[in-house]
Amino acid sequence: PFDEQFKIAGDFDWCVRAVKAIEKVKKAKNLGGIFRVDGGGLSAGGSERQKWENSVVSFRSGRESNFSREFLQDKGYRVDEVLYKGEYKHLV
Repeated sequence: PFDEQFKIAGDFDWCVRAVKAIEKVKKAKNLGGIFRVDGGGLSAGGSERQKWENSVVSFRSGRESNFSREFLQDKGYRVDEVLYKGEYKHLV
């Protein structure tokens, strides 16, 4: 599920978890959407929130992070759980 904890990195988190959940990634035959870089999006500014959320995704994917788990928890993030329909679910 999409993690409702995120305001910026939700799509990034979902994609990383989806790739880990399947055996093989294939190129789609059809266009799935258009990504524009116009400088006006939430992820364009490099805000502190974006850095924190990207760090949660890093922990979830087994990579290093710029912040500790404790710091992220103090900011209100649950690294090992996703918020889905208002309830926290443990990541498998």
